[in-house]
Amino acid sequence: MSTSKTTSSPALADFDHALARLLDEGHTHASLKTHMRDFILERSKGLPPVKVLYNCNYGGFSLDVEMVRYLVSISSLGISPEDETYYAPPRADPAIIDAITEYGRLASLELPFVADVMRVSRALGLEKAFMWGKLNKDWETAKVVAWPDLVRLARAFLDSKAKFATAGCPGHFRDFAKKNPDTWHSFPGFTDAERRAFMFTQTLLRDNHDEYYMPPDPVADRGIYEAIGVACAGSSIRLHIVPAGLEYTITEYDGLEGVRY
Repeated sequence: MSTSKTTSSPALADFDHALARLLDEGHTHASLKTHMRDFILERSKGLPPVKVLYNCNYGGFSLDVEMVRYLVSISSLGISPEDETYYAPPRADPAIIDAITEYGRLASLELPFVADVMRVSRALGLEKAFMWGKLNKDWETAKVVAWPDLVRLARAFLDSKAKFATAGCPGHFRDFAKKNPDTWHSFPGFTDAERRAFMFTQTLLRDNHDEYYMPPDPVADRGIYEAIGVACAGSSIRLHIVPAGLEYTITEYDGLEGVRY
């Protein structure tokens, strides 16, 4: 049986000596950190960027409960035992990105049921009416007079939806969706956080909506599935691309607080 002795890297020892010398010369940790960051960013320009998931707030991000069920069904990805809807990635995690991409692919199977309604909703500014809980001035302009029946149906939809008092009770809106299948179809990720649906709408309608549920090349259209998965997984989650090569916790860089590469 052989034993091995752990020794520090000569390069690391040289770095420690150089750092101590610079501090003795009057440099500060802050200035050296800035210099090192700039150096790393410069050296990493030739490297491919890194995809990361982050929350616009601090720490991890909240996930829709259906997304959590999906994640748990395929693997263990660091779901917090205290809160099963909370996931805190320590770095750019390929597993979670792959899972969200696959979740987006599964969600896209629902798109034939919602695509046309979503298209009309965006054309009429319906997302603003939903978000504000009331009709906005765009409804009264000339641009919607070509669809009087749609306007009438949308008004009725808003009035009916309001009776379910969806705030704080996602089950109510699911009941509404089930009772109104011709107006709105429940899809994965749709909860009481209704703005999530509008993120989904924007993703869905950016290009020809047919491409989203009949993609010609699943590999080439991976980005479409990522976008749909992000929209369905939670309102606070974002997929972001950052320069490669960062090797410390970023504290003041594009809002990516607490994310380590």
